[in-house]
Amino acid sequence: MSTLADISVPYRTEQGSYSLSGDSKSATASESYFMAFTDHQQFCLEVLGESVGVTTPVQCPYWSNQVATSVNAEPLGYHVTNVYKEARVTVQYKTADYETTGDDAFRSDKLRFSGNMLTLPGLAYKFADNTPVESGVGQVVPEIEFSVTWAKIATLPTSTILAAIGKVNSTLFLGANAGTVLFAGADSDNQTSMGGVSKKSVQYSFIFRPIEWNKFLNPVTGNFATITTATGAFVYQSYELNNLI
Repeated sequence: MSTLADISVPYRTEQGSYSLSGDSKSATASESYFMAFTDHQQFCLEVLGESVGVTTPVQCPYWSNQVATSVNAEPLGYHVTNVYKEARVTVQYKTADYETTGDDAFRSDKLRFSGNMLTLPGLAYKFADNTPVESGVGQVVPEIEFSVTWAKIATLPTSTILAAIGKVNSTLFLGANAGTVLFAGADSDNQTSMGGVSKKSVQYSFIFRPIEWNKFLNPVTGNFATITTATGAFVYQSYELNNLI
């Protein structure tokens, strides 16, 4: 993540201009800076992370979890040639909705705990008096639907996404054992910034369940067991899902 130290144009901070407002969930801060009018456009682009030299939003100098989200520029004074001499740029910082430090910068996660009702064949069960169960039996299998979102990426990994859709993790993935996480797909958003820079975000969706996805209920034993095709192929192929994140 970038900081004000990465700004290439000369500037000075307006003393006493810093302000902060917020609550227990998020906060907004602002501070104003002076620079030559001819430099204000470059300053704005760099603060927002939209220049060649500075490609990520600048962190608030007082709060590392806040990043620059908007700017407001005002012209000040005139040269004798009626050209603005200086500019006053007020930068607004907001609490980021993604990680701002380390390898997980620009990443955010979301979880949803639920259960999937499976209808199991009655012949796998019996009543206490040995009466056979004729109708299907419903059983809830716990699941966790979760997503990993990356903001401000330059290129969408289309080929990797297509190769992974509908497959299960071949190795340990975010703490989950192999075969227990299914990649359900991805959503992408593309926006063009103030500086004309294209910034993409991608949200990967996964479903975890404690029972491996390639295990199905055996109606004879009543237990979940792995099944394959006649050639030994699994229902769900495996993939290195860590390549996605």
